[in-house]
Amino acid sequence: MDEGPLRVRISDALQVPCREVRVLGGGGTLYRERFAFWTNEDDLILFRGHAGARVRDLARFLPEAGCPYAVVARSDVQLQAASRRIDYSERGDEWCLYRFWEGLPAGLTASIEGSLFWNPGASLTTSPVLQGAALGVRELSATRLQLRESLNKSVFHTVVG
Repeated sequence: MDEGPLRVRISDALQVPCREVRVLGGGGTLYRERFAFWTNEDDLILFRGHAGARVRDLARFLPEAGCPYAVVARSDVQLQAASRRIDYSERGDEWCLYRFWEGLPAGLTASIEGSLFWNPGASLTTSPVLQGAALGVRELSATRLQLRESLNKSVFHTVVG
């Protein structure tokens, strides 16, 4: 490798976003570290500009007109703008890349199974809720509650406190 930056093709990063990096010396490995382009806890990652600076706070993000953006999202995330689905530029098994060279389209939204979780430039007035999900609270006594959560099935928890 010459003195330039380490480069990884987007197709490789979409396939395996977390990799082990090693520096090899005469007798073996001198340095080893796990490097993540993004984590598996993320559903959507936004990069801004030609340099690809990551936008860390999606909730407060305000898009700039004409600024290029790239979105990496899980394959079950759907991006839409003006009620039409947006197609990905490249795809791995679990991740998709969307490129917006002229800025984000007006009305862009991201959802999972029909539940909106990102709408850049607009504040969500309610918390995202998965369809078919519910939480019930029942007071059993002054120090005990029973919580019932359901996502297509019921699970009961008794809280003592």
